[in-house]
Amino acid sequence: VGVPLFIPPPVYYPPPPVYYAPPPVYYTPPPAVVYTPQPAYVPPQGNYSPAPQGAGQSCIAGPYVCPMDRPAAAGAGCFCPGNNGQKVWGRAN
Repeated sequence: VGVPLFIPPPVYYPPPPVYYAPPPVYYTPPPAVVYTPQPAYVPPQGNYSPAPQGAGQSCIAGPYVCPMDRPAAAGAGCFCPGNNGQKVWGRAN
C-alpha cells in the first residue's frame, strides 16, 4: 500500500482594501485682461471759458485755471501749478 497523499487546502489571502484616488484637480484660468488704450492728450487751444459759478473759487493764471483751497477776495493774487511744477501767478475770481 502506498503512503496516502495529503494536499493541504489553499491558503486564503483577503483582498487588499479598495483605494479610491481623489479626482484630478482642474484650475480654471483667470479671465483675460484687456487693456484699452487711453485717448491721446490734446492740449487745450485758446478761448478759455470762465469757471462755472457756484463751483467755488478758481485761480485764473493765464492759460491755467485751478480750484482754490482757501477762500480769497476776488482779484486777490493766487497761483496755479504749471506743467513743470512752477508757480504761475494769477488772480482769484
